Amino acid sequence: MVEVLRTVLSVLQIAIFIVMTPALLLRTRAAQADTVVPEEKLVKAATQVTDFTAQDASGATVKVEFDKYRGRPVVLYFWIAPNKEDMRDLQGVLEYTQKHPALQLVVIAFHDEVSPRLRQALEDGRLHLKGGERMRFAFLEKNNPADLKEYERLEEYYQLHWPYPNSLFVNTKGEILFTRDGYLLWNSSYMEQRLKELE
Repeated sequence: MVEVLRTVLSVLQIAIFIVMTPALLLRTRAAQADTVVPEEKLVKAATQVTDFTAQDASGATVKVEFDKYRGRPVVLYFWIAPNKEDMRDLQGVLEYTQKHPALQLVVIAFHDEVSPRLRQALEDGRLHLKGGERMRFAFLEKNNPADLKEYERLEEYYQLHWPYPNSLFVNTKGEILFTRDGYLLWNSSYMEQRLKELE
């Protein structure tokens, strides 16, 4: 009887060891993951906005300078695809800007080629919302070598994530407080709180 019990206990110990070993390994790896920073995480995201060169609604080359916006909170909005979801999100950020007169919006539209029709539609929307210079549109075309080079510089500088819109929230000192990629609920208490943090 004693031998039988010893055998049963040995089998149980082996079974427990087999079951627990993977869990212990996972726990160890998790602890290591908390202490070892992946290489891609070592890249520091930008903390200050940077000026850039792009096209305006008429196709002329312009330089967007952020010094003129010091003292005002800014949303820097990268918009890449004129599809239904992205258009809806763009409308949301435009209405968000209209609702807050102190806010400056800079939209950077990056497409293969920005058609005159799209440029005019965006300008009409800006005029309709009476955003004036508070709603600034800049265009970069992938098919234009100079535009592509500038876009690649901004993509690396801001650590942008595609294919969704990227929103950078800048305080009155020109400091980037936080970034978001993806569609946002612009008409929400969460976004209202975010705006207060920029002031």
